[in-house]
Parts: sequence; C-alpha cells; structure tokens
Amino acid sequence: SRGLGDVYKRQVYAAAVRDDLIGVAAGAAGLHILDRETFSKRVEFPTSCVCCDVAFCNALLFAAEGAAGLSIRRVESDGTFPLIGHYRTDQPIRQVTVPFPGKFALVQVGNSELQILDLSDPASPHPVLRDTRFGLLYGHQIGTGLVDRRYANCYWHVSGIYWYDLSGDRPQYAGIHHALRMDSDSGVAVYRNRPLIVNGPAGRYFRPELHERRPFAELPSY
Repeated sequence: SRGLGDVYKRQVYAAAVRDDLIGVAAGAAGLHILDRETFSKRVEFPTSCVCCDVAFCNALLFAAEGAAGLSIRRVESDGTFPLIGHYRTDQPIRQVTVPFPGKFALVQVGNSELQILDLSDPASPHPVLRDTRFGLLYGHQIGTGLVDRRYANCYWHVSGIYWYDLSGDRPQYAGIHHALRMDSDSGVAVYRNRPLIVNGPAGRYFRPELHERRPFAELPSY
C-alpha cells in the first residue's frame, strides 16, 4: 500500500486553462503543464513546497507555492516556461488570481491576509495593498472574475465579502461589503456582471447587485 507521503504527492489543488495548455497545481508534486487536448504532461516543475494554486493571464503563468511564495513564468512560443519573477513573504501563499488585463495579482497570504501585487514589472512584483478582516482565509477565498471590469472580491469566513477597485493606478477597498457568514463550502464568482455567491451555511446561493445594501435574509435565494 502507498504511504501517506505518496498520497499527499498525488493531491491536485487547482487547475487553469490557457489556449492549448492546462496548468495544474499538483501539491507536493509541484507545477505540471498538460496538453489541453490529450491531457498528456508536457513538462513539470518541482517546487520546494506544496503548489496550491495556478493562474494564467496573457503570456504569464503564476503558481502559488506555499512557503516558497509566488512564482511567475513566461509562456514562450517554443513550449518553454522560463522563470521570470518570484515573490516571497514570511507566510505561505495559498491562492493567486490575476484578473485581465493582468495589472494586479491578488494573493492569499497565511491564514488571514489578502495582498494585491503590482505586476507592471513581472520580474519584480510588489504589494500595493494589504488587508485583513475579521475571520480566516482557509483557502481559495479570493473570488473569480470582475464586476464592471474593475471590482474584485475576497471573503473572510466570519465577516463576509469585501470588494476592491482595481481600475486605478493603485487598488483600493471599494467600500462595498456583503455581510454574510461563509465557510469552506462557500464561494464567490462573477456571472453576467453580477456576484454569484454560494453560501454553505445557508445551503443557498444568491445573485445580488454589487451595491446591494439589504440584509441577505431579505434577498431572493435559490
């Protein structure tokens, strides 16, 4: 029988798609790049820590490598993926999202901090916003997609969902907060330019307007 270490190496945390490629965050087995049509492995990159998340934006590939930080690789036309940048903190990076057009990366740092990184020079990413709210970040709590091509979100499990404006030269908290207790069965995405909120504790999902101020108990749910 396989030992626990072997099982751990076979965990897959996330995947991302770009053109004919699939990037796979393969836990302790590192970062894998697959062919989208055949699912055959093109290349793999060992990581010194657990690879927790992966994202593509334009010609860049981002990998959240836990205690090893955030790696940035360029997708070259010759099928290579040279490492061009790295960002490290004193806490593990467990999630990364890079909304189009790729000006900023949102990363989960440790158990409670959101950082937004400036990618104007991908070889030297640096934080331009740090935020911590009441509650924890268990993992993958930065939502996918933007509302109005500018508002990104992150939720903390106790205090709810917070929205950030990425349209300016520096990102900022947009003053928009959806107070809703969330958990590991919850999540947020953007669908048809509105939030799609899956709320595990309530066993429901919601599609409110971004600037909705009524309590969620008063809103339609499904």
